Amino acid sequence: VSTVVFPRRSPAPSIYSSRTLDACHVAGQGIRVLEEYIEGAGDRLINVHLSGAGGGMMHQPVKGDPWAAASLEVLSGIGYGGLVTLEINDLAVDKPLTYEEKISTLASDVSMVREYLSPFVSG
Repeated sequence: VSTVVFPRRSPAPSIYSSRTLDACHVAGQGIRVLEEYIEGAGDRLINVHLSGAGGGMMHQPVKGDPWAAASLEVLSGIGYGGLVTLEINDLAVDKPLTYEEKISTLASDVSMVREYLSPFVSG
């Protein structure tokens, strides 16, 4: 049996040792795998791709999606203040969206992210 220990802090962080988390792709593995990745990345986590993953369909809107909310809860729990990229595919929703609906959806998603993470963002 081998044990892997992930350091919480990288001794010399650089752009080449940074990490991006694509939370939607972890959805099928469960919240514990998400937590383990975040713990392993430590301070090197600089970008999170976030989207809903309801019903097995990836890249859905964030607002109202349980997986997105759980991901944001974990990120909030560690005080994450890095970049969040909303990875939304407008073809992953029930019906074609108008331009106005797309803007409204993105605005709702940004609002949800801010609810969880704004206390940790400087500036």
